[in-house]
Amino acid sequence: MLVHLAPGDPINAIVPPDAPQDVVIQVKHEYGLDRPLPVQFSIWLMHVLHGDLGRSLATGQPVTDELSVAVVNTFRLAVVAALLRLPAWLVARRRRCRVPWDMDRP
Repeated sequence: MLVHLAPGDPINAIVPPDAPQDVVIQVKHEYGLDRPLPVQFSIWLMHVLHGDLGRSLATGQPVTDELSVAVVNTFRLAVVAALLRLPAWLVARRRRCRVPWDMDRP
C-alpha cells in the first residue's frame, strides 16, 4: 500500500531495470500490483487481521519474524533502562529530590 506513495514504480525495487517486460508483468502479478489499489488494500487488510504481514523485500523473511526480533531487543533495552533508573530513583528518594540531577537541594 505504501509503495504507491514512494516516487517511481514499486516494481523497480524488486526486479532489475533491464528485466524483460514479461518478467515485470509476472512479478507484478505475483505481488498483486496489477490489481486496483482498493483491491490491494482490502487483501492487505485481511492478511494483517489474520497476523500475516507479508515478506520483507530486503531479506525475503516473514515480516512477523523480523518484528519479533526487534520487539525482543526493545524489551531487553526497556528492562536495562528500568534497572539503570532504579539506583538513580533510590538516591533521589534518599535525598528527597524530585529528580536525580536536582541533588543540590536539601
